Amino acid sequence: MLSLDAKELGYSALVQVVKSRTAEGFVPNTAASVNKARHSQPPVGSKILLEMFRKYKEAWIVELLFDDLYDWNGWFDTARRLAPLNITCLGSEEGVMQDARFESGLDNSPMYDDGTFGPNATDFADNKMQLYDVGMASMHTMDSRALATLASAIGREKEAGVLRQRAETMASLIEAHLWDESSGIYVNRQPNGRFNRHIAPTSFYVMQTNASSAERVDTMMTGWMMNKEHFCVSPTGDMAGNDDACYWGLPSIERSDAAFPKLGCELVAVRMLQTMHSSIA
Repeated sequence: MLSLDAKELGYSALVQVVKSRTAEGFVPNTAASVNKARHSQPPVGSKILLEMFRKYKEAWIVELLFDDLYDWNGWFDTARRLAPLNITCLGSEEGVMQDARFESGLDNSPMYDDGTFGPNATDFADNKMQLYDVGMASMHTMDSRALATLASAIGREKEAGVLRQRAETMASLIEAHLWDESSGIYVNRQPNGRFNRHIAPTSFYVMQTNASSAERVDTMMTGWMMNKEHFCVSPTGDMAGNDDACYWGLPSIERSDAAFPKLGCELVAVRMLQTMHSSIA
């Protein structure tokens, strides 16, 4: 956002974030001096850099950050792919479930709240949440495509080829395994094949992969995005027909989810009180 009107500040912020990369190769969720989180954050750095490059057309910053972003992309490709389908998942290098939730950027999302994936869940192995994650897999695909474009811009064609292949592979896996025909939307899924039907806006991230068919996109838009029982987005932008519970549209979990009523204030208040109590203690 800074780069839209303040190029130098945008560059500075991106450089500081990317250059906090750990020895393992990932950009941590938080970093202060030598104290760095042992989990990543959503892989959006390459897309941000690509948009900066398209706006300002300065190759030097691409050359400065490319290797770090390439390492981060490669780390996701090896450390955050869950067997047996090898689709992107969340995780924590210290094997902490809550840290894996933090890695999503949606720290308290009900997507990870049920009995299997709650804070005290045991369904966590090899530093990975046992869940194929639509949003993270889509972002990794987007990251690979963006970084491939940047690689070609600075003459790194070998790396560009690797990145394009990564993008195609992950996009194909998403299309083959995470589309839920009975629901008409992309859904997170467990390795045992069961869909985890807490639907969040991350299901729409698949459109960033450029792999979804027009038919599937139309099904999601009409059945979910613009449906007042789910995400309440008005096609005309006037919120027509929306009640106060979902007036503005696009809540962080679809409104028919059992967790929806708690998201407005109750759950947030509880989390804030827990954080304050921990800080005081």
